[in-house]
Amino acid sequence: MIPVNRDHQAQHNSWKTGRLDSWNIGEGDTFHTTRFSATRYFQSSNFPSFQFSILRMRQTILLLILTSIILTACESYQFKGTEYSDPQPAPDFELTATNGERFRLGDHQGQIVLMFFGYTSCPDVCPTTLAEARRVFEGLGDDADKVTFLFTTVDPERDTLEVLGTYVTAFHPAIVGLTGAPDVLETVRQDYGIFAEKEVLEGSATGYIVNHTARVFLVDAEGRLRLSYSFGTPPEDILEDIQHLIG
Repeated sequence: MIPVNRDHQAQHNSWKTGRLDSWNIGEGDTFHTTRFSATRYFQSSNFPSFQFSILRMRQTILLLILTSIILTACESYQFKGTEYSDPQPAPDFELTATNGERFRLGDHQGQIVLMFFGYTSCPDVCPTTLAEARRVFEGLGDDADKVTFLFTTVDPERDTLEVLGTYVTAFHPAIVGLTGAPDVLETVRQDYGIFAEKEVLEGSATGYIVNHTARVFLVDAEGRLRLSYSFGTPPEDILEDIQHLIG
């Protein structure tokens, strides 16, 4: 232990004031100390740069946190529909709309296009799907004009333009009915992998039904086949996907 001539209380008081003059250590030897002042230290020329460094560090940390939050938000959305792993341009086609005008899919880039293949005599799947399409349009509100819903017949023999037009507008005026020559319709179905086959019903007034693929396809605003939805998908799920794509 080093002998100190000042008592402990004196040393304690000197530290409290932040000032030390000298201590006598050993036999008459004096240890001189530099007078210390916290106020003078923090007023030195180095302190402003120290403050600036802390401020920059806080700004950098805050920026990193915000960036992480934004990236997480962008990456966290999970589409409700079935995604195409490598979306490709949707096969283009030209058919006749119920207003008598030619309808070309490629002319509607910039819009979300939903497509369904069915027929007006369908007993269950088609009216259910179109009723759900109406709910999607209602949920879109002011964004409804950014979406087109196509109902392409798989029964051109019975679905004339008049019949088709009356049928689709009964669900929602924004639904577009499409038809065309049987061979043209067949090509469109093949391009989208649509199955459609007549089944004769003996003794039925309708004569036959058409068994067909019951799936809604979504083409994004860039014209890419992006998503598809199986029959029975809640319209709220389709609406949420569309709203996400619209942004």
